[in-house]
Amino acid sequence: MTNLARKSKRRYFQHSVDDNKGNPKGIWKALKSLTKSQKSTKVTELRREDGTLETDTSEMENMLNEYFVNIAQELKQSQTSPVSFDSSKLEEFVSSTVDNFVTQFNIPFITVHETQKYIDNLSSSKATGADEISVKVLKLVAPVFVQPSWDEVNQFVY
Repeated sequence: MTNLARKSKRRYFQHSVDDNKGNPKGIWKALKSLTKSQKSTKVTELRREDGTLETDTSEMENMLNEYFVNIAQELKQSQTSPVSFDSSKLEEFVSSTVDNFVTQFNIPFITVHETQKYIDNLSSSKATGADEISVKVLKLVAPVFVQPSWDEVNQFVY
């Protein structure tokens, strides 16, 4: 009986993937249903800096808000000097991957307004990238995130 159930599940998911060829959203939906855990993880406690545990939901929310509101300032203060960007390794990589083709590698200048526009035009239904930040979260924080991150990128690039 167990073997039959496994074969049925395998067949179902194989058909789901086959039926959605050319439809990444459908494939992701099928894969998520395959790997979806029935258990949800819920944070029930947070450890304070003094080692004590906090279990009150409202207080844990305040702790997390305080942490994330101040993290950028703390990182900026801990940076003793501006980091310089050495483009030679990047240039070497680009020139080594482009055979017999002479080109100049330039990162085009982009304004804060253009950056905001790109974020606004991102599809909220796409999967997260390696940073695991969803497009919905990115759009939510963009009004306060774009300017400082744009400043940081330009510090290294230009």
